[in-house]
Amino acid sequence: MISLINVVHFRQDEGRHVLDSLGRFADRVRVWRRRSRARRQLAQLDRRMLRDLGIDPVAVQYEIAQPFWVGEQPLRD
Repeated sequence: MISLINVVHFRQDEGRHVLDSLGRFADRVRVWRRRSRARRQLAQLDRRMLRDLGIDPVAVQYEIAQPFWVGEQPLRD
């Protein structure tokens, strides 16, 4: 027999699960926004700025071509 206490605990656990899922999704969206913003800023740097920073322009082109949901990937040799 299902008691009221079991139903309440089930609802609380279900609510925690939903909140945890929403929190993970919000974290993921923050990462995507940060990644997108960083790639837009990187795309605005000219060759002189990249050279001053010691960044290869080919690596920049590779990085800014990635969609926001793709993390940083090392260049293959």
